[in-house]
Amino acid sequence: MACRRHHANKNDLTAPKIKAPIVVLTSYQTASAAEDFLIMLDNLNRATKVGQKTYGSTGQPLFFDLPGGGNARICTKRDTYPDGRELVGYGILPHVEVNPTVESFLKEEDILLEKGIMVLKDKIKAEARKTALR
Repeated sequence: MACRRHHANKNDLTAPKIKAPIVVLTSYQTASAAEDFLIMLDNLNRATKVGQKTYGSTGQPLFFDLPGGGNARICTKRDTYPDGRELVGYGILPHVEVNPTVESFLKEEDILLEKGIMVLKDKIKAEARKTALR
C-alpha cells in the first residue's frame, strides 16, 4: 500500500489542457527514448515531425567476443509501434522531410530548425482561422 501511495499520480486531471500545435525536429541521431516519445506522439496523432528519418533503435545489443578473434552483437529487444510495425533498423519517418546540405552547413544555417518554425507558424495560422470560423 505504501508503494502505491508513493507512486500515486498527482497530476490535476481537471486542469485546463493546452491544445497547441506541436512540431518535433528529428534526425538520424534521434534514437532510443526519443523514438519512444515519437511513437507515443504518433499514436496520439499529436505532433508533426520535421527533419530526417530517425536512427531506428539500437535494439539494445548484446556484445560478445568470438572464438579466434573479432566480436559480434545480437539485438536483444524488439521495438515496434503499438500496431506491430517494426522500428529496429527502420526508424521513424518525418511528416516533412528536410535534409541538411553541405551548403547549409557551411553557411551555418539550421535548415531543420528553420523548416520546423515555418511548419509551426503555418499550423498556428491554420488553428487561428479555424477558431475565427467558429
